Amino acid sequence: MAFYVIYEKEEDTSGGGAAIAVSCGFNVWAALFRGFWALYHRLWGMGIALIAIDSCLNSLTFWLLWNEGIAAFLWVDVPLTLAVMILVGGFANGWRAQILIQKGWQARGAQEALSVRHALMRFREKPS
Repeated sequence: MAFYVIYEKEEDTSGGGAAIAVSCGFNVWAALFRGFWALYHRLWGMGIALIAIDSCLNSLTFWLLWNEGIAAFLWVDVPLTLAVMILVGGFANGWRAQILIQKGWQARGAQEALSVRHALMRFREKPS
């Protein structure tokens, strides 16, 4: 089970409106699909920055493989890529929560659930 923080718009306090659940902890999908994950969640600036970082890492990969060989690739590019993946996966849900708060969403509670859909369902069933 994972923990989810539930966000609702400020003007919607009835509990029946739009709600978004953001999981706590490491986000595997953000680590694997960095820039595309950010763009999917409308983190435009972060998405463009992550795609630029990935482009630089890809350029470094091709340069190292072409000029220096596989050993340099394994000792330089692989650790850099893993570091970026770990950092993005670790901070991704926090970035998403910050953007939601900036857009007027408020944290209304936390739920332990199996999935986002399950967390939202449990949140809506909770007695006020």
